[in-house]
Amino acid sequence: MWKVGLLVIAVLHSLQICESIDHCLEGNHLILPNTGKRGTLCKRTADVSICDRYIDIGRDKWYKVLGHDDTVPRKMAEGSAKMFHCGTDYPIYLPNGDNMECSKPDPCEEANRLILHVSGDRSTRCRDKSLRHCDSKLQQNWYRPMMGSADVKMATSCVERDSCGTESPIWLNGLEPSLAEKTVDMKACVNFGRTSMCSCDEEIDIQVRNCSSYLVYNLNATSKCPQRYCFGNSGNCDVAATAKEYPVWQIVLILLAAIAVLAVILCVFTYILIKKIFRSPSKVQSINSTKENDVCTNVQMVLKPKY
Repeated sequence: MWKVGLLVIAVLHSLQICESIDHCLEGNHLILPNTGKRGTLCKRTADVSICDRYIDIGRDKWYKVLGHDDTVPRKMAEGSAKMFHCGTDYPIYLPNGDNMECSKPDPCEEANRLILHVSGDRSTRCRDKSLRHCDSKLQQNWYRPMMGSADVKMATSCVERDSCGTESPIWLNGLEPSLAEKTVDMKACVNFGRTSMCSCDEEIDIQVRNCSSYLVYNLNATSKCPQRYCFGNSGNCDVAATAKEYPVWQIVLILLAAIAVLAVILCVFTYILIKKIFRSPSKVQSINSTKENDVCTNVQMVLKPKY
């Protein structure tokens, strides 16, 4: 009997521990998948129909409903939900409530992001004062940074000037989200190297989303050059990347100089060609007369009798 008593005490103690857990705190709950497609106004697509039959359930399985672009968690729909809405065939809802739209496309899905191909010169290990790469033409979008077939992350500590293949490297100020299916607004820092200490001289608003096994970044183009986002901490400056990037005005001057040289060569060639075609008539006549005299002289010598 005493064993049974101990078992009952242990069970009651475990229940008290479970009840004392605050499930509102991060780490004490799960994120319901496909949240953004569960709005009552969100129609089911032809290729995807959400089914909650296989979600993890149980006493301690609490869920937060937070779309990747939601600023606050969503509540369960309270009101009539039409068939083939909420991203499924047969929606489940609570009565009397407001409708909700679909969230924006989830960047964890391949079709909703771009691949940022990271070369060695974008790494924090690349330090070369001659490199001046810039992300001013980077398209505003969600990116999955990859070096070859491996995922890489943005640097989360200050990066020294003249690193990552640029003069002013950009690094992530803070730790990226550790929970899957979570998106956070963050600041990226630009280090201008104004002081001898590594610093955050300017901030850029970006977003980072945890896609469980990798991260995606919502990046904006830089407003100035040379500035560049740093990704990865392995690999050195690529040989191909060491070519110096010239400003536009220098490229224009080089092209004009090349055109001028070609024009001079063409003029010289044209002059020589014209000179050959239109040679002086007097010289031609003189040459022809000389040839005629030579012929006559030869004929006379042949016909002259010998005595």
